[in-house]
Amino acid sequence: EAHLLQAFRATPAESDGTIMEWVGKRVEPNVPNVQLARLVVRSLLEATCAKTKTFQLEPSAPKIYTAIRDRAKLLRKFMQVGTESEQMALMCSGLYEVQDYCARMNWPKMLMKKLFYVLYAADVVLEEAFGVWRDDTTDESGHKRKGLVEVNEFLGWLETTEEDEVDEEAAAEEEARAARRREIEASVAEARKKQADQAVEAAAAAAAAAAASLGRG
Repeated sequence: EAHLLQAFRATPAESDGTIMEWVGKRVEPNVPNVQLARLVVRSLLEATCAKTKTFQLEPSAPKIYTAIRDRAKLLRKFMQVGTESEQMALMCSGLYEVQDYCARMNWPKMLMKKLFYVLYAADVVLEEAFGVWRDDTTDESGHKRKGLVEVNEFLGWLETTEEDEVDEEAAAEEEARAARRREIEASVAEARKKQADQAVEAAAAAAAAAAASLGRG
């Protein structure tokens, strides 16, 4: 953890590739590892803290948001690996690390909600994982109830977003079906017109043949 903290705090900060190389020498990064995922998230969050005049650490929200966006690709390497269920567990563990960090910082106003949003916007944590975290009952930290209160507005917004996406998908499917119906109707109309034209041509040809026959008679 100390090395990761130093890597994230360094000026200039170590590159994602250098950090992955360091991790790769110690564990297999392509194998799902909840402890490793939590360690990376915890180190990144702690690295953004600023020291106060009393030498206490306090969170710097702008630094955290920037750090998550800048390190999104690196975070995904640790939280989006393995099967779908394994990825859900990894992302859920990352959310618990955010919860515990906010608890250690004495629940700064709106910080947890904003961190959840940044993780979602940066595609570090996928929509389904927030639901897994919300419904999980295995947390033993004692912070889950407070955490749910802190992010209740975000979770409500996320559900609304999902419903809007479903509505948009349904509307798109209906439009596609309507377009197919219009194509079929156009094809049928064209076929009928062609048949009618052929019938007219046939009738005209028959009439001409009859007239010719009478002329010869």
